[in-house]
Amino acid sequence: MIATESRDPHLWLEDGGDPAVQAWVARQNARTAAAIASYGGRERLAARIEVLQRIAAVGAPREHGGRLFYARRAAGQEQPSIVLREADGRERSLIDPVALGAGVTTAIDWWYPSREGTYVACGLSGGGDENSTLYVVSTTDGAVLPDRIPRARFASVAWLPDESGFYYTRHEEDPLYRRVYRHLLGDPVERDELVFGADLGPAELPGVTLSDDGRWLFVTVSHGTAWEDAYLLDVRHAPVSPIVVSRGVEAYYRAVWLPSGQLVMQTTDGAPNGRVVALDPEHPERAAWRTLVTEGDARLIQCEAAGERLVLHYLRDAASRVELRSLDGGSALDVALSAYVSVNEIAADPRLRTAYLATTGFTDPARVYALDAATGELRLWEKVEAPVDSAEILVEQVAYPSLDGTSVPLWLIRHRRTVGPAPTLLYGYGGFDISLTPAYLGAMLAFVEAGGLYAIANLRGGGEFGEAWHRAGMLAGKQNVFDDFAAAAGYLAESGLGDRRRIAVYGASNGGLLVAAAMTQQPERYRAVLCAVPLTDMLRYHRFAIGSYWIPEYGDPDRELDRVWLAAYSPYHNVCDGAAYPATLIATGEHDTRVDPLHARKFAARLQEAQGGQAPILLRVETAAGHGQGMPVGKRVDERADELTFLFHHLEMTP
Repeated sequence: MIATESRDPHLWLEDGGDPAVQAWVARQNARTAAAIASYGGRERLAARIEVLQRIAAVGAPREHGGRLFYARRAAGQEQPSIVLREADGRERSLIDPVALGAGVTTAIDWWYPSREGTYVACGLSGGGDENSTLYVVSTTDGAVLPDRIPRARFASVAWLPDESGFYYTRHEEDPLYRRVYRHLLGDPVERDELVFGADLGPAELPGVTLSDDGRWLFVTVSHGTAWEDAYLLDVRHAPVSPIVVSRGVEAYYRAVWLPSGQLVMQTTDGAPNGRVVALDPEHPERAAWRTLVTEGDARLIQCEAAGERLVLHYLRDAASRVELRSLDGGSALDVALSAYVSVNEIAADPRLRTAYLATTGFTDPARVYALDAATGELRLWEKVEAPVDSAEILVEQVAYPSLDGTSVPLWLIRHRRTVGPAPTLLYGYGGFDISLTPAYLGAMLAFVEAGGLYAIANLRGGGEFGEAWHRAGMLAGKQNVFDDFAAAAGYLAESGLGDRRRIAVYGASNGGLLVAAAMTQQPERYRAVLCAVPLTDMLRYHRFAIGSYWIPEYGDPDRELDRVWLAAYSPYHNVCDGAAYPATLIATGEHDTRVDPLHARKFAARLQEAQGGQAPILLRVETAAGHGQGMPVGKRVDERADELTFLFHHLEMTP
């Protein structure tokens, strides 16, 4: 075990700009490419993955000024564009990132139409780095205005009612410090007014929404995934002085402004599963909050307003359900959704009766519905056809006991003709309050079609069962996540569903940390590992990229107590010389600005030097790519083809 920097022989691999590191990466990529080529079957897999991945995509439309704005990618496109549909049904592409940028890796990171749809503010970045520049596009003629604002990564934007400008967030020269500014169209960015956040510390992320009359700015300040503070600013009266709505409470807050000026707020304050309250901006003190929707046993994911109704999205047993209530929180009306689907987007406006829901399922890429909020009637607005026979794919949800007896849900997806014990790929995440709900499997359907069992574990650390489930898998409780995952593998083997000799694991980002910990804690349990964009050095993670944002989730390595539990599971530090590790493919992107690729480089180097078995340890570094967001379809197909070729070979499967 490597315990100190002075004993870390791979510290030099942290500098991705070092020519020696770049040469080392080139050699690793060449070695990996040769290994993949030697396995055979890649061409056939790539052809099927091309069919499964290169399909159309569409998001929920947002209505502004009687027109609909939405993201769409045609089947032959590499990136989604923003499309405008006129009231008469005519459709035109408004923002094509590839045309505006420097090639197919240019992506739209986020976008916000103005009140009446005269303009759209959007963030564009290239090469997967997510370092957005804010652009403003006129919807009249598609012209890009001179207003260009750099350092707008993860920006939140709230347009002024008269569309003359907007409030927005951007980071300073140091990307860890963010502020709220007011920009007027036509002004140089240097003249933008600092409105809020001069005293915010590193990794405190503000977000903004504005009341209909433009008077009240609601600001949340996120402290990682631990809690948010909430403030109201009366921006029509200078000097602007923030009014505290909540500060220092471990809860989240999300504002929905009604045309009446009332603020409806979704919060976990006093309700770990979420509730909805109403408050008067003139008197926002907690004692004056009026509960509209009480906490229930399902997790409240999103609250919107459409016409005279609240649209409430809940998560129950890791799948979505939607209900409608009157604005005073009256009796619920259930919206008829299919079983085993996820609602991944709701677009609604309290001035409009129709809301739009975008849904997905394991074999269902996308369906968008128009929801009549008055009656609860759903009308299919658009559907993306799946290149797979859904009737042949079986989906089941089971539960298994973790090491401490906690019941953990598990999704099982297999082909109708597949019988156990089957080669198995177990996927997990387990962190940051993120829930693993039904979503189109894309390339992984090729694994299922070939007779594989694809399993998805809803581990602690996620958000499937509220904040208590999340907190049970963070900080000192992180080992619970790894125990849940190991217990899932054990259940699959003991139940006879999975072939105990052919169980592979897959995870990305925090999920990459998960599978790296799994293989270092129990290397004998797994036949193969797909470890994508992982964190692996948990004693130095906070020093790179946006790692300090995650201290509330993982802990601070500079605190002695936190360092003890981090060192206990940090994958890089728990690689043992001479251990027989499973076949491992570690994948990362050279421009990853979320999880620095140094984690993948160092982990690969350490495993390669320690490997006591015969299985290969491979590193794949994608050029002109980042954490995965904004990756063009072609690159995604190539990446998945390599990953599945690796898996099929080591699980002894035939493409």
